Amino acid sequence: MVKVKFTPKFDRTCDLIYSLAAKRISYKYEKWAEKKNNIKTTHGDFYPDNRNLFGNILKGDNLGDNPYLITPKILPVLLNELDFNDENEIFWGEDVKIYLEDLFTCLVLDMKNYREYSKHWSDFKLDNDLKIRDFYQEYIVAKPDNFEKFVDDFVDFTYNTYFDSRMIETDGVFKPIEQDKCINLKNKTEFLSFTYLPQKIKILAEKIVIPLMDSISLERLLDQNIKQDE
Repeated sequence: MVKVKFTPKFDRTCDLIYSLAAKRISYKYEKWAEKKNNIKTTHGDFYPDNRNLFGNILKGDNLGDNPYLITPKILPVLLNELDFNDENEIFWGEDVKIYLEDLFTCLVLDMKNYREYSKHWSDFKLDNDLKIRDFYQEYIVAKPDNFEKFVDDFVDFTYNTYFDSRMIETDGVFKPIEQDKCINLKNKTEFLSFTYLPQKIKILAEKIVIPLMDSISLERLLDQNIKQDE
């Protein structure tokens, strides 16, 4: 388990997540407006309670009265009016694979500023966008086991759970155990909202990304040792 005593920031990652949600909602809103028989619609027509709030959501602007972009009050309106399948689709989309490389890149760029994180991939020198994307393609996309685990773990994360893998010693042998944990900091819902998103991204970084990086580093070390012995 990674023990971090500081409070890291994940500005790039949060901004990306907000912007992706804004694009999904904007697309659905345009479809909603088209169904109004070409009558010119406004944000106030869609959400008369607070047209400025809805406008900010469409822009991905989480300032002012919506610090987490999507408020609990507007969520059922988005769900019922815009043809989303469920709340999870509003926040995280239908297919996380579409944006997973961008997410990984932003997250590592945020994490690299903290030695407690970056030491887990020090051999790879992931100090810019291009190097991180190359790493993602070579060690995650090109490795089916790594890719599927990352996808599965991230999907679990968006549904408010993660697997906290720990090692226990039994008769001198260390074995992993997995414990299912709820990560919602307020309400134990079936989907992961944007409330306290930076804290939740910290869990994503420490419980999912760092173990993945450790696994990749270990695999690379073992491969190097095998080549040296040949």
